[in-house]
Amino acid sequence: MILPDMNIPDNHEITRHKDGRYQKGVSGNPKGRPPMMPPEMRQRLVDASPEIIDQVIISAKDGDMAACRLVLERLAPVSKASAAPVHIDGLEDSETLSEKASCILNSIARGEC
Repeated sequence: MILPDMNIPDNHEITRHKDGRYQKGVSGNPKGRPPMMPPEMRQRLVDASPEIIDQVIISAKDGDMAACRLVLERLAPVSKASAAPVHIDGLEDSETLSEKASCILNSIARGEC
């Protein structure tokens, strides 16, 4: 089977260990992480944000359900489920892991948690 040309640099053998890791002091990404959005585009978005927000609100008022959802998700986000804290007698006072496990198992056996 012939592997496709993967644009492997000429110094591939020099910069990597046999297992594929880069040698110490050699970056696998010498140019660094590219920015997620060019600064010019980010500034244009910041400048246009008030008009965009106004248009989303107008669309939501006109019945656009996608716009409604977007507005509601920001105004009243769905709360994440959370369980009530469980107190297990003796757990904090236990010094060893086996003592802690015993406290937990006893609490389960009593139906407390």
